[in-house]
Amino acid sequence: MNDSTSFQETPYYRFNREERNYAAILYHLLLSGQHNLKAFLNLIEHRSERSIEQCDVYYEFALQRDAWHQMDDAAKRDWLLLKLPLGLDPPSHEEGWNTFFGLTRNPSRTVYQSPASWVLSRIDDSVQGQQYRDLAMLKWCFNIKPDLVIITGRKQAVCIEAKVESGQGKYPTSSIDKAEWKRRVAGSYVDQLDCQRHLFHHVLEFPIEAVTYILLDEKGAGAGEAKGLSWKSAFAAMETAPSHPFVENWLRDRNWK
Repeated sequence: MNDSTSFQETPYYRFNREERNYAAILYHLLLSGQHNLKAFLNLIEHRSERSIEQCDVYYEFALQRDAWHQMDDAAKRDWLLLKLPLGLDPPSHEEGWNTFFGLTRNPSRTVYQSPASWVLSRIDDSVQGQQYRDLAMLKWCFNIKPDLVIITGRKQAVCIEAKVESGQGKYPTSSIDKAEWKRRVAGSYVDQLDCQRHLFHHVLEFPIEAVTYILLDEKGAGAGEAKGLSWKSAFAAMETAPSHPFVENWLRDRNWK
């Protein structure tokens, strides 16, 4: 593009940088017949417990959030008590359970409000150090939605984090929460992929060895325990024939097909 108006005449796919768009196109291809999903699992060397036609594929995976809304209030309480840090003993509803977790604006005295709504900067001041860190992790697990997740067995999965130009995110994100994090000596900040591992292993109770983590980006170098995979390698393994011509044009423009 040579001037300020040329983008109006240039197809957007030629300069699109939105990682959700990249992930959405991959999601579409993974659901286009069975060849693409099989090719992708082979590419990352993941051995599925299920046949390809029995695998589930999710975009912006939010099992923990949606499962919460399927529970009655007693089940929510029992589940939370199992997930809270050791030694933490919050008060009853009547005595301020939700207020204990930082919900000071119209906190309910009759229902257990989701960890997604907990306010880190207002959690009861008795919660410090590792307990505070563990509570924050539980909250974030209700806020995050991994970009793509393939369920390949009853407690087996592939978790894919998609990046284009941005790097891994870190938690906490707001200046208020960062200040509180330091005040309560909660340690180093939490990487996005570490939060995803906490989601699968602590919240959803998937065995550690049963989840394959993939960092999908331009270089395919990976990070920590996450295997690396480049966009070019992923899309090169896909068949695009059933798709709208836009998909083929988008991939060809990047020399990925």
